[in-house]
Order: sequence, then C-alpha cells, then structure tokens
Amino acid sequence: MEGGLALFCVHCGKELTPGAKFCSQCGAAASGCCRPTDVRLAQRQSRLAAAVPKPLAARFPHVSPYVFVAVLVAIALCIVWIVVIASGRGYDLSGTYCTDCFFPVNTIVFREDGTFTAYNEYETLNGQYRKSGDGYSLRFTGGVAHGGNAVSDALAGSSDMLYELFAEKGGEGVLYVSVVPKIGYWAWDGKVVAFYRR
Repeated sequence: MEGGLALFCVHCGKELTPGAKFCSQCGAAASGCCRPTDVRLAQRQSRLAAAVPKPLAARFPHVSPYVFVAVLVAIALCIVWIVVIASGRGYDLSGTYCTDCFFPVNTIVFREDGTFTAYNEYETLNGQYRKSGDGYSLRFTGGVAHGGNAVSDALAGSSDMLYELFAEKGGEGVLYVSVVPKIGYWAWDGKVVAFYRR
C-alpha cells in the first residue's frame, strides 16, 4: 500500500502484493502497468473481471486440451453419422433375389453401389435403389427387351414411367416386393410378393 492506496493490475484488477514485478493472476508486468487507485474502485474492477467468461481450458485446468479435441471430434462424427442415416443412402441389399410368382419381374440383382438389375422373360431393367422409410424404393432408369415385339420394346424403355417397386426385408434372405403404379400396372397395386435370396 502506498499512503493508504493499494496497487492493482490495470489488466485484470487483482490487488498486487507489495514489491511484486508481475501480476499473480494474469502475469502482466507490474512496473508501469499498475497504478495506485481507490480500493473500492479496484474491488469493483476485480469483480467485473471475474464476471467475464473464461475459456474452457481456464475453467477446467485439470483437463488436457486433447480431451477437448477428442470430444469435439466425437461430436462431429456423430453429426456426420446422423446425416448419413437421415439421408437414406442405405445400400445394403447386395445379392440376387428371385420369385416363382407371377409378377412384373422375377429376378432382382442388387449391387452395393445402389444400383440393381431386374429381369423377366421379356426384358432386362436397370435402376437405382435407396432406403425409404422401413424399406427400399426401386426406381427404373432404363431397360432392354429380349427380342420381343414393338410393344415389349416400348414397355422395356418406359418402365420408369409405368411403375416403381418397393421392397421390405422380411427376415433372413427374404424381401417382400410390391408394385407402386405410376401411369400403368394398376392391377398390381397392393400385391406383395416374396423374393428369396439365391
């Protein structure tokens, strides 16, 4: 104390011990950075400085900075995982599934890249599938007729406009497939056929 006045740090407001060369709280140099001031004003400054939010590392000095980085990375990975699941990009139907039932297609070959090929005795249809709710939406992108007539050639090339398929897993090696009509195939609406993995 100098004549009843204490020395306080100009940077953080902490009272300095007599003869100190640095502030014990913020580390600022005491020479030239500290000034004699009224004790009440300095205490108010100290309370204001204490009210300023401190970085996480200052709040948790016993926690390694690597822990903070690991937590942030874990949160980021969780967000990415949620986005991937929510985007519906589940391509887990790889394999060949067949049915003996009368249906627009009898064999579907799924690939892990999200594409499929469907066959019947008249045509080969290509398409893409993706997760949709509890099942999978199968959309045709084109097709080729197997030497039929002009009608079968036209139908093979327009299956994407006529209908889509919807598949649900029904157990180990079983898919329940139904037709989703667009402008054709209304007779198949609601019919569900079991396809078995080959």
